Amino acid sequence: MGFDVFLKNNSIPEPGQCFSDKWVKTYLQCGRLSLVWAVGGAVIQDFPKDLAYPLGGSDKTGKYFFIEIHYDNPKLKSNVRDFSGIRYYTTKNYRQTEFGIFTVGTSESFNGIIVPPKADRYQLDYSCSTECTDKIFDEQPEIKVFSSLPHSHLLGKEIYTTVVRDGKEVAYLANNKYYDFNYQYYNFLNKPVTLKKGDEIRTTCVYSSKDKDTFTYGGLATYHEMW
Repeated sequence: MGFDVFLKNNSIPEPGQCFSDKWVKTYLQCGRLSLVWAVGGAVIQDFPKDLAYPLGGSDKTGKYFFIEIHYDNPKLKSNVRDFSGIRYYTTKNYRQTEFGIFTVGTSESFNGIIVPPKADRYQLDYSCSTECTDKIFDEQPEIKVFSSLPHSHLLGKEIYTTVVRDGKEVAYLANNKYYDFNYQYYNFLNKPVTLKKGDEIRTTCVYSSKDKDTFTYGGLATYHEMW
């Protein structure tokens, strides 16, 4: 993941463990998500050529940019070196239209998700209400969505996100009946979907824990869950 970072007290950040006490207390005030890559994603990710992401934000208040990488090391191997990374291509030529990442669901707290064991199909539903989009789109009456990136962890089997307007479903942002953690990629829509102020955005995640003997809770680790 890539973030524009807004720091406390004009401090200069150093590499370290994300969300550690030092990072949170010393440096991080907030961040703006700019890019996400997950297992199975494309090696080269191209976005529409008429769009661009403004590094530092449209108001240029973000002074630093950091990359956050999550490692899965269940066997606790030591002395492992990682030579992977993300290469950004930047330009000084402004685009007429800027893009960003808009997240829905996104619960990762321990009690935010609880999946019981031995469940063949366990469904959780989330709604970004009309009041929510009224607030989000306060300065802009609508936005256009050109792609989506459904994400959960190992128990996730299906992910759906729909736009509801005046009580009726008008479009799918994500329609993934066969979600696989090992193949996560951006789904570019055939035609951009317009989100309007007052729309409701519903997300449904279906999990299968039939092979587990214990409860699964929300969290950042692969053995935890997200939606």
